[in-house]
Amino acid sequence: MMSAKVNHQAREAQIQQFEAIKKDGAMPYDCIDCGWKGTKSHLGGWFGLLGGAKFCPECGHSEFLVSGEELDAMNREDDTCKLSHPLSCHTNS
Repeated sequence: MMSAKVNHQAREAQIQQFEAIKKDGAMPYDCIDCGWKGTKSHLGGWFGLLGGAKFCPECGHSEFLVSGEELDAMNREDDTCKLSHPLSCHTNS
């Protein structure tokens, strides 16, 4: 009876781990270099010495990848930096 409870707990832990991996893989990503949009599970990756670094499947860059949350934060930051009065192109000569 005790082993059935242990097996059930182990199975529940496996299911929770699988759900967490699935959720992580569905996280949206954008490449701000080439404009690619997709999910984390669609990213390219290097393994081994590079520690599993991810890269854009379209342009191959890793430094331009941002998660959906990071992109939202960048867009919010851009909105707060807009000038209240547009700059004039005219110069005094």
